[in-house]
Amino acid sequence: MTFGPKYLQKIAIALVVCGATISGVFAGVMEDTKQRGKLVCGVQGVTPGFALQNPTTGKIEGLEPELCEKVAQSLGVPVEYKLVASEARIADLLQGRVDLLAAAMTWTAARAEQVDFSAVYFTNYFKVMVRKDSGITNFDGLRTARFANNKGSLLEKVTRERFPEATLISYDGNQAYVAIEQELVDALASGELFLRTFLSKADSAKYVILDGDLGYSKIGFAVRKGDPAWVDHLNKVLVDLEKSGEGQRMYDRTIGPIMKERAFKFGDPIN
Repeated sequence: MTFGPKYLQKIAIALVVCGATISGVFAGVMEDTKQRGKLVCGVQGVTPGFALQNPTTGKIEGLEPELCEKVAQSLGVPVEYKLVASEARIADLLQGRVDLLAAAMTWTAARAEQVDFSAVYFTNYFKVMVRKDSGITNFDGLRTARFANNKGSLLEKVTRERFPEATLISYDGNQAYVAIEQELVDALASGELFLRTFLSKADSAKYVILDGDLGYSKIGFAVRKGDPAWVDHLNKVLVDLEKSGEGQRMYDRTIGPIMKERAFKFGDPIN
């Protein structure tokens, strides 16, 4: 079979277009970000110290947005924040609405099948806070308690496995804290940072954090799979923050007023 010049020209053009498309797909987040001229970072914006939207200025403040700024600076672009909900944050990432998540994403084996994680930028111990008038003084008293959890959080699974006879109620955002304030539940399971943040603003005499913990979580950036150079770059940013001392200064400025001691190093392995 003989092909004429026009047919061969069409094939050549198709190959060029196809090559350009494949190149674009596999260019990676760093190249895409530089071409776009901004880094889109998904944050939750509901936790003081970690990430909270200032009601006056609208600015997102805390450790996670500051980390996003450091990543953006390393790429030479500005950062744009997108607020994400706990239960929808992975979908926002996978559907390309954000370039990375700095949204209290705890590493788990199940999540690691969906997304890739950077090294650690925070370690949080899981604690249980109870109303003092509940009469609960230790974990044994939680067996049949009414628990509040944040919808979509790892603690939904943890508390269900640890206290199978308890009544577990999941709430959106900060509504779990509203539930314990309104005496709709006896107990609230959350990260120690989040509980101490609540106690710093609530009537702390009404509540107590029980001794012991339900485990701990290692938190890092979450990104779409298939871009190891992006993960390596994020890890380098974290390691450099630790080595330079800037990570400690960021921690002292954001988390320190709530939880003074830092129980991790920026760039620690996440699993």
